[in-house]
Amino acid sequence: MPKGELDHLAYYAHLIAWGVAIAALSFHLLLGVKVGGIPLLLSMVQWGKRDNDTPQIWLKAIKLSQSTPLRIIEAVVFGGIVLAFVLPVFSD
Repeated sequence: MPKGELDHLAYYAHLIAWGVAIAALSFHLLLGVKVGGIPLLLSMVQWGKRDNDTPQIWLKAIKLSQSTPLRIIEAVVFGGIVLAFVLPVFSD
């Protein structure tokens, strides 16, 4: 780049990758604001531990909140991951 040679494919790929990463981060933050508002964003940067904030409570909350459609989606995603590891073994 010191010579101003910006016509190489690697430079364009690098710039596109940076653009995608910045866009993804922006969308992530915007959706966080849309879903939970500013309190959600502030909770992401607070390092303090709240009362009764343990993994055991998280697991109970997850088990209680799962509905049948979510379980079906979870099974399909898990099945896809398993197939992604198993199918290459049988390819020629």
